[in-house]
Formats: sequence, structure tokens, C-alpha cells
Amino acid sequence: MESFAIPLKVAVLSASLGNQISSTYEEKGHGLFTYFMLKGIKDGMIEIGELFDYLKPHVEGIARKTYNNEQTPQLIAPDKQKVFLKK
Repeated sequence: MESFAIPLKVAVLSASLGNQISSTYEEKGHGLFTYFMLKGIKDGMIEIGELFDYLKPHVEGIARKTYNNEQTPQLIAPDKQKVFLKK
């Protein structure tokens, strides 16, 4: 797999590793990752590191238990406490 340099002012949040399949969370009407990301930002502003710490175990657990699938969200960010997502 080819790797890329991420600029210092960019954060990358992905639903899974490149060799994994991202699960659909059919009963919630979203992808599994998207559902927990939206749930995590519903109250307003959140640090990307805090959001990632919230959604990663939920996504991994449900993917494994419900879909028998390994799905490991990824976060690449220079400073996880200084990047915010806002609803």
C-alpha cells in the first residue's frame, strides 16, 4: 500500500483500515462509522481525538459482534486536542 504525507493542518479520519470492509448499519440508516460519528458530534463541538476515542470501540465492537467483521477506524492528526469538529 502506498503511503502519503499528511500536511500539518490536515486531519484524516477514516472508517477502517485500507484492507477492511466498512460495515453498513442498516437498522440506523447509515454506515456504522458514520452513525457513531454523527452521534458523537450531535451536541455541538468536540475535539477530534475525543470523538475518535468514543467511536472507535463502538464501531469495532458492533462490526465484530453483529457482522463478524473487523473494522478498525483510523485517525491521523498532528494534534488531536487542537482539531475540532462542529455540528
